Amino acid sequence: MSLSDCPPALRGELTRWLIEIRPHVYVGNVNARIRDQLWVLACQKLSGGSMVQIWKSPNEQGFMSRSWGMPGYTLADFEGVTLVTRPHGTFNVQEDSDLPDIALET
Repeated sequence: MSLSDCPPALRGELTRWLIEIRPHVYVGNVNARIRDQLWVLACQKLSGGSMVQIWKSPNEQGFMSRSWGMPGYTLADFEGVTLVTRPHGTFNVQEDSDLPDIALET
């Protein structure tokens, strides 16, 4: 699960089941019932933020996902494949001059 604008109480409740590997990013291996209960809990306690939940699934991509709130992107199903769509003009591409020079050894 990845959340934005997450209240401290919700962070504490999520860490009972998941590991917070970065601020507001939680990973773990829970069954479907616990995963769904954590989703409902987060939906109830998250006000004004957004979140996405991703879990392992036996499909072509190997995962399923769902999102809630108003993220800056949208998860879209395209013929069974989940894609991320962003509003036009929000993707920031660095100019070549801004990239560091990296020499790769062969």
